[in-house]
Amino acid sequence: MELLLFRRSEFDRLYNCSYFTEKEWNSFGKPDISFGVLTIVLGIVLTIPTIPCLIVIIKSKLIEHTAYKLMFYVGLNDVSCLLFNSVASGYYSIKGDVACVNLILKYVLGRLGESAWLSQSITVVLLAMTRWIDIWKPRYIKNLLSGKRCYGWIGATLLYSVYFMFFGKGAMFSSNGYAWYFDPYYGIDKVNFVSRDLITIQTFFICLFTFSGAFIYGYMQIVAIPVRVGQAATIFWILSSGGPGLMHIIVNKTIRNGDKNLCLKRSVKVYTTDETQHRTALVSHR
Repeated sequence: MELLLFRRSEFDRLYNCSYFTEKEWNSFGKPDISFGVLTIVLGIVLTIPTIPCLIVIIKSKLIEHTAYKLMFYVGLNDVSCLLFNSVASGYYSIKGDVACVNLILKYVLGRLGESAWLSQSITVVLLAMTRWIDIWKPRYIKNLLSGKRCYGWIGATLLYSVYFMFFGKGAMFSSNGYAWYFDPYYGIDKVNFVSRDLITIQTFFICLFTFSGAFIYGYMQIVAIPVRVGQAATIFWILSSGGPGLMHIIVNKTIRNGDKNLCLKRSVKVYTTDETQHRTALVSHR
């Protein structure tokens, strides 16, 4: 959010929607009325029983218990999340919106929705920890979470979610996947970018193949293993050498199209950009 509020020129550079007109951006969308209605109805149906439960908790003595304080806070975040992942997602699915249509509104909604989800997720982990501590060492609950101390923990999760809202990476809705994506050009073939997320996926699998082979080979030198495990080690070793090439072709559309053009002896021009946060190259095929 700070990018939008205090570094607008950088925001416009990273979320550049000047490649096409608004009418052209609209043409990339894929409206799905049935899915949109389903998500809105599902959100409403799930919200209806949640609100009375929260009212009961806050008006009864249940709120005096640490676990119910956390449950109440989780419930507030759940209702907030439903406004974004249900109502907003359903509305944009019905319209068939992509990120670059009303970009700023989608960016703000994405930041709010993500921060609510993050706060909810952290609090759920905290709730699970309180149950574990209560079973393991009940007296620790009084020292760590009882009374007003619980509000301190809740405040910490709130501060963390607010920090994430201001400084995190923004996700925006796209009807090309009917979900919220960090890449504002998700699913638009005419804007073919190589994203950092794509590079991360490729790097993950390359490291996975290499690490798996190395781990199994190291393990089998000191411990007797079944034959199948030894065979698996050999396969992973092969994959660590040959897997990266396959991963590039499978995961990276730019490389895949480049290979196709290379085989067919077509020319491929690459136009570099400086928009490194979300993408590194714009590829044009002729």
